[in-house]
Amino acid sequence: MSLAHLMALDSMLRKLSMPDRAAPFAGLVANALGALGATVLREVIVPRRGDGQRGRVDLVASWPESGLQMAVECDNKSPRAKSITKLKQMPADVRLIVLRTPKPMHQLPDGIWVCGVEVTP
Repeated sequence: MSLAHLMALDSMLRKLSMPDRAAPFAGLVANALGALGATVLREVIVPRRGDGQRGRVDLVASWPESGLQMAVECDNKSPRAKSITKLKQMPADVRLIVLRTPKPMHQLPDGIWVCGVEVTP
């Protein structure tokens, strides 16, 4: 896992004016990942989201030169159970939830990273 990729993304996101709407927020996170050299896929299907239905992971970023893969969910104020369930199904090296509220980078007990950034109304 590359802590350097996580810290670079966190630092970049904190410098941006982030919208408080889900789709534009996820778009800016995708752009930031791309600026860090990743190829980004959006809405990647997973078999379950925790309620018996198929789900989609917001973003999956890959760095071909290193083989690193990061799965990202964008949530509002706190990590959702569905997001955690979806991320656990991804064969990714790093799993991250980006929140639309300021939070320092930290790791949940199951290994999923969480960070949060300030948004503009």
